[in-house]
Amino acid sequence: MATKLQDSLVRKLQENRELKDTIKDLHIQAAKDAVFLRQVQDESANFELALNKCILAKAELNDKIEQLQDDLQKYMNWYSRTKTVAQALGEAVYFLTKEKYDGK
Repeated sequence: MATKLQDSLVRKLQENRELKDTIKDLHIQAAKDAVFLRQVQDESANFELALNKCILAKAELNDKIEQLQDDLQKYMNWYSRTKTVAQALGEAVYFLTKEKYDGK
């Protein structure tokens, strides 16, 4: 009976060591997981910052595009007015030179 008791005690001690080893391994793995989680959180924060920068850059580009479209419209209006003035000047020169050559 003492042998059974000793065997049981040895088995329980072995189980206890195995459980302690398992707990130790779990603590080590938890520490590794915590480090990994911090790295993932840092990368996520970096991606979020990069995304925000992209959003701001896109907004700035949209503003520039809008400004360029406004400028284009303004220049097209100027061109249209200049073209009209140039045509009127051309007609005036034509009539003035025609009268000069016709002797009027």
